[in-house]
Amino acid sequence: VILYNDYSHNVIKKLLNQKLIPDFVLMDGPEDPNVCINDLKMLENHMKEGSIVSFHDWDTDIRADGMTSTKSILVRPYIESS
Repeated sequence: VILYNDYSHNVIKKLLNQKLIPDFVLMDGPEDPNVCINDLKMLENHMKEGSIVSFHDWDTDIRADGMTSTKSILVRPYIESS
C-alpha cells in the first residue's frame, strides 16, 4: 500500500505520468460532484478492460441522518448510461 497525501487529480497525474495504471479505484472525496467525474474521466481511458471502479456515497437520496450526498450526482448517470 502506498499513501499519496495529495489531491486526487494530482495523484492521478503522477500515476499516469509514471505509467502506473490502477486496476482498482475507490472513489471517495469531497461533496463536489465535479471532482468525482473529472477524476473518473482522467482515469477511464487508461484503465484496462475488467478494471474495477468503486464509489462511496453512490445514493443521492436523503439519508437516515437527513443529509444528502451530492458527490455522485454527475458520475452516477455517467456510469449507468455507459
